[in-house]
Amino acid sequence: MPKVRSLGLGLRSNLLPFAALSFIVFLVGALLGVERVTVPLIGHQVYHITQSWTLSFIVSFGVTKALVNLGAGRWSDRIGRRRLLIAGWLVAVPMVAVVLLVHRWWAVVLGNICLGANQGLAWTMTVTAQLDLVAPRERGLAMGINEGMGYLGVAATTVLAA
Repeated sequence: MPKVRSLGLGLRSNLLPFAALSFIVFLVGALLGVERVTVPLIGHQVYHITQSWTLSFIVSFGVTKALVNLGAGRWSDRIGRRRLLIAGWLVAVPMVAVVLLVHRWWAVVLGNICLGANQGLAWTMTVTAQLDLVAPRERGLAMGINEGMGYLGVAATTVLAA
């Protein structure tokens, strides 16, 4: 039986999986960037809701993401980071269907609840997985790269969507 060589912890020795996870975070941020520009416009122009009612989609996102983040660490230890990351992307699928097929503001809010769960699982699992790959002294750098890639995705798609 061939012996499997362990690369061990470290950013350099795990550059490819770390970069793949960074790209996933960029995509998670990109989804959020597009949504933050388009949904308020849709709320005003299509659903004719007030500016204060427009905040309901942001509140629904934030509350959902916070609650999912509370459980994500424990869940990842129980069922695994990869499975939870995949679940995070699967929970975003209904968001697209609900927003495209149901033309009511409550559907936008429901879609945003799905997006909050997606962000709570997908973004949280990527940073957790990235921290698993690096040495303890590189964890701050790993967190910085993760956040930087996510918000670079938000910024890039916000500019493109605007």
